[in-house]
Amino acid sequence: MSGPQACVLPPELLLHIVDSLVPPQSTVALRHSDTAVKSILAFACVSRLTYPAAIRHLFSRCLFIDSENRLRLLLISLETLLAPARYATTTLPHIDVKPLLTSLYLAPFPSRSIDSQPIAQWVFELFAIMKPSLKRLAINMPFDTMAPELDHLSVIPKLEAAFRQLDNLEEFISCGSFGHHDWLPLRNLKKIALRGTYLEDLMPFIQPESVSNVERIVLAVPTFYMPSSRRVFLHKIASCRTEFVLLHEVDSLRSYWKDIERWMSMGTGDSSTNHGTSHRNECLERFCVPQDPGHCTRWLLERALEGRLWDAETEPELFLGHSPWEDDIWPRFPDGTINIDHTIGFTLPGL
Repeated sequence: MSGPQACVLPPELLLHIVDSLVPPQSTVALRHSDTAVKSILAFACVSRLTYPAAIRHLFSRCLFIDSENRLRLLLISLETLLAPARYATTTLPHIDVKPLLTSLYLAPFPSRSIDSQPIAQWVFELFAIMKPSLKRLAINMPFDTMAPELDHLSVIPKLEAAFRQLDNLEEFISCGSFGHHDWLPLRNLKKIALRGTYLEDLMPFIQPESVSNVERIVLAVPTFYMPSSRRVFLHKIASCRTEFVLLHEVDSLRSYWKDIERWMSMGTGDSSTNHGTSHRNECLERFCVPQDPGHCTRWLLERALEGRLWDAETEPELFLGHSPWEDDIWPRFPDGTINIDHTIGFTLPGL
């Protein structure tokens, strides 16, 4: 057997190797730094045999868009692949990528500002392409960096129009603040995860009729304007068929929320200290989220991308270095800073 012939692998084995690179179906998107993504890219470039399988995996499992430039390049790639005239000038196999666009992680804005009209327009165009097939969406956008009255470029209305296109969305995760709950089309949504949501802002959204199709809502580091809102919230969700999971910060909020629980006990269900959880009707509470805002974002993102955020079986993760001041009872913004405007008169009896 000659040298070149000895190096030839059966096509079935090559395709099996390509397929074995992708993770389980629960994964939303692989990071672009992942070795599996680099290998899939290589298989897409070196052979017509492996090109179709590699392209399918790239567009179905590797859409991790974490910058303005990656968003722009993705749009260019999709427009090129979807252009009818392309296949008259190439010998590559035709791949219909539209049905493959089922999962996406999207964080194209700078961390300190959402005030970018071009990025908002590109998000709208991307969602217009993906809306027939997009099922799972995880985002991290700094919606809390610009007040509505300062939106002179109409960025927020453009983003609202973009999100309202996603009628077939089944899973939605926001690793950053997202107060625009009315943007989410609820017809097919099954799972929702939000971070730093004010309970008062969420209650109009969780009407039993409107969320009847939603199976689970995960609220990471929820907060409130008034302590009494927690009691109203628990009463309200008791009439919903949706299962609610509240993920609180570990250590400091453990004592904080338990003190409020003792002050405003509703007597609905049993409490358990097992693994720091309590179950009352359809509301499960866990203390497992890191205090540091940066750690919190990475914690949520890791579990969101791997599909582990929905099982609510997360053990507490302790982070060292917090001061005694962090164990106070003062109300805080979603980023962890103290909300001075709401500290006056905020004293819980029996502390």
